[in-house]
Amino acid sequence: MDMVNKISEHYSKLNKKDKKNFIYFIHCREPYEIQKFVDKYKKNCITILLKREDREVPDNLADKNVANFNYDYIIDNNGCKKDLEKEAIKFIEKIKIK
Repeated sequence: MDMVNKISEHYSKLNKKDKKNFIYFIHCREPYEIQKFVDKYKKNCITILLKREDREVPDNLADKNVANFNYDYIIDNNGCKKDLEKEAIKFIEKIKIK
């Protein structure tokens, strides 16, 4: 069973209150797999690319096409852990407004 179906199955089991306050974070790198989530969840799906300038993208099937997708947000992860935490907080504040 693919992840889209697993999420749908899990979500259907949540109570009404939980459905309003639930977020799934999916780690997915292949553009065709990311597109499945976008197609299924439409405006409720936000795509994010975490990017580091000092790292080359590995040349394997999962990673080599990661940049071949039009992400909703790109978060630069070029600093320390605290810097990434600050970027995460900024991102959460942005999506709260939506």
